[in-house]
Amino acid sequence: MCGIFGYVGNEACLELLGDGLGKLEYRGYDSTGIMVYDQTIQVAKTKGRVSDLLPITGDLSKQATIGLGHTRWASHGKATRANAHPHYTDHTAIVHNGIIENHNLLRAELDESKVSFKSETDTEVVLHAVEQALARFDEPLEAFASVVRQLEGLYAIAIFLQATPDRLYLCKKGASLVIGEGAGGLLFSSDPVALAGYCQEFIFLGDQQIAELSLGTMDLYDYRLQPLENNPRRHKLQLSVENIDKGGYQHFMLKEIHQQGAVLANTIHRLFDFDSVRPRADLLGFERLDLDRVQRIKVTGCGTSHHAGLLSPYFVERYLQIEASVEVAHELRYRPALLDDRTLLIALSQSGETADTLSCVEHAQKFSCQTLAICNNPHSSLTRLCDAMVHLDCGTEVGVASTKAFTSMLLTYYMFVLSIRHQRNHPPSSEIYNLRKLPLLVDYVLNSAECIEQIAQRYYQAEHFIFIGRGPSYPIALEAALKLKETSYIHAEGYAGGELKHGPLALIDNNLPVLVIAPADNYLAKTLSNAKEIKARDGRIITLGNSSNQEIQKISDDIIPCPYVNHPILQAIVSTIPLQLFAYYMAAARGTDIDQPRHLAKSVTVE
Repeated sequence: MCGIFGYVGNEACLELLGDGLGKLEYRGYDSTGIMVYDQTIQVAKTKGRVSDLLPITGDLSKQATIGLGHTRWASHGKATRANAHPHYTDHTAIVHNGIIENHNLLRAELDESKVSFKSETDTEVVLHAVEQALARFDEPLEAFASVVRQLEGLYAIAIFLQATPDRLYLCKKGASLVIGEGAGGLLFSSDPVALAGYCQEFIFLGDQQIAELSLGTMDLYDYRLQPLENNPRRHKLQLSVENIDKGGYQHFMLKEIHQQGAVLANTIHRLFDFDSVRPRADLLGFERLDLDRVQRIKVTGCGTSHHAGLLSPYFVERYLQIEASVEVAHELRYRPALLDDRTLLIALSQSGETADTLSCVEHAQKFSCQTLAICNNPHSSLTRLCDAMVHLDCGTEVGVASTKAFTSMLLTYYMFVLSIRHQRNHPPSSEIYNLRKLPLLVDYVLNSAECIEQIAQRYYQAEHFIFIGRGPSYPIALEAALKLKETSYIHAEGYAGGELKHGPLALIDNNLPVLVIAPADNYLAKTLSNAKEIKARDGRIITLGNSSNQEIQKISDDIIPCPYVNHPILQAIVSTIPLQLFAYYMAAARGTDIDQPRHLAKSVTVE
């Protein structure tokens, strides 16, 4: 999940490279580096962030018109300057996203008498393999392709060879790589977001394809160097520089939390026609799916997307009367799961580039499953791989801890299920009119931010936290615990309320805060019974629920007010937002790096 950016053209590129890396930093910020070529290969790199890199680029050529940039999330080797990209020799420089699974075999095949390794990375093995191949081939492109054909794993690679100083070579398998024209040349990146402000459109480099870029020229080949169509499909860049601005908020995470009212309102009006009381099937992927044969829905995703999927049985089985199951992507593909042509696999992903989720979809398609992506990136690898796609359309999410994409994902998935129900001639539920209320309820909980901040000030020094919920609130407890871990580095766990007496009660004492998610639903009495068990053991209780409920008042040390809505998914959305704010204010009080938590990256492109 590293970020790659590069340029070849007729304009000075040093400043452009730094800007591109700044836009990609969400993909990794353990270390970063830039290479430019102006008679010689010149490199600046450092452990840390782009803000640490830019001050040390003063010695790099200001006139160079070709260069590579990289921001790293460590996979092979620790976060050190030596392991930072670009890796280089006097004649070659390389940047890489992904993992080369057979790097040890390639290393063994190198002539070690001619190699001096300076890092612990798999990337440097590719660098030296290409350098040695240059001695065996007349053309540098042939040397590069000969090594690329040997690579196993998922990767995107860009390389500069001094033998052809006016061009760059790219290849990819699995990981994303896009190319655009702008700023007087050709640019490429791991993500279209880095091209914002420079390009109007871009192309995707396909799997097992090689691109040779020079001034104004792009030549595409397969791995056997057979020429490919030089007019591939071009995609409009639907991003602007403003999309990735904090907009006056201190952090992207806080901005994205506060965007949720508008995002959810847009989702509702985009996907549901209240005049005809029906979902807009044309925007929900129906044209490319045979939903009549679907007898089972299996949902997959990782992290926050998996938590969204865990709510699936609470509305799929209720509205469609078919089986709904949920599995984390990196487990599903490694066991003999029940998959067939009657199964619809729904893949949930914010980025659409999660390696485990992509592999899971490929696995399911071998069993003739239909596949649907619910994703915030309409141009992602996932949306291109699946049979159909529903776009979240919630705008660029920069903060590593997902907020607006999570709630948008829940709502969009729910509306997709409503569409299937409508297609099967079931009348719309009266609960559908709760959709109109949702943006107002979101605004209500956002107006409680000051209260939530005050509560966070009383608990931010805790080193452990428990969240509990029942029914649809249980996945929300898991998500709330994840948000607190990600942003505050506090050890937090989410539990189903009924599981407390099966072990976790042993943890309870007056030093352990427990946040009880207690909306006024059918589970309330049981949830409050669990809270009383905690109270009887001197636990400290924060309750999310109706602040005027006398029973809640009696057992709670603090109360986060949250309105009730008579619908499991809409309630889950409303309950989630104050918990996102709680995680944010806990992290702010602890002084952590909220938008870019340590060891994490936004887009997980390695398994």
